[in-house]
Amino acid sequence: MTDERFEQIYKDTYNYVLKYIISNCANMQDVNDIIQDTYVGFYTSCKKGKKINNYYSYLIGIADKKIKDYYRARYKRRFLFFPTIIKDNEEKEKEKELINLIPSDYNLEKKLFEKWELDNFMKFLLKQKQVIIKTFYFYFYFNMTMKEISKELNINESTIKSYIYRTLNSYRDIQKGEHDV
Repeated sequence: MTDERFEQIYKDTYNYVLKYIISNCANMQDVNDIIQDTYVGFYTSCKKGKKINNYYSYLIGIADKKIKDYYRARYKRRFLFFPTIIKDNEEKEKEKELINLIPSDYNLEKKLFEKWELDNFMKFLLKQKQVIIKTFYFYFYFNMTMKEISKELNINESTIKSYIYRTLNSYRDIQKGEHDV
């Protein structure tokens, strides 16, 4: 399989596989690792010359296995010690060089404020139930309708609406309280 063919399959299947992984993950923070592992596994199989008739079902099979493997490995890692990685001087020099590449008209304050706002909302969102996090991801990232989300998660459409509106209102109330201080 050529790299161009792989890229086309990736583009055609990515959203489908991502929705499956989101629907079957216990935690939204694990989704990126699992989707990456899924496509690496798929790429490896293709490079070995494996004949695949249905890319969608093959990728879902890989994703299912990767989800199970990920949580199994994560469970085992709980009992291991991982030392902190310390950056060496060479890495620090590379970072300095990158900083010099930033354009002079870059509005750092604005970007930092936007990032701070997004980080605050994400911290708030990550404290919610996983189904609410998934709902927000489907609604805002995939631009799915509430009806589509309800089908994907097998939840009543009115419940999806309630999750979105209540969560946003709750966050607004928290922000009002912080700004009044």
